[in-house]
Amino acid sequence: MSFVSPRRRARSIRRAVEQFFDHFFKREDNGWEQTPRVLYSVLNLEGGDQVNVPADQFPPTDVASTKYYPHGRSRTLATTEAGAETTAG
Repeated sequence: MSFVSPRRRARSIRRAVEQFFDHFFKREDNGWEQTPRVLYSVLNLEGGDQVNVPADQFPPTDVASTKYYPHGRSRTLATTEAGAETTAG
């Protein structure tokens, strides 16, 4: 996936918002009905972001939910709860 500058992304969002308002307030037939119901982004700290991924619902059906817990001593997130020794106090 290629890098998209914040300025270019902001223009894209602005166009989408303008298209939304033009369709519903000015009653323009501008193709808004074909816009995906949901557009989401997955940001990856190591690169490979997925931006403007279309979906019919959120969260998408093919995504597994994972609960993370903060671990105070190690300053990390983990999928298991921290023990009593890492509580604040």
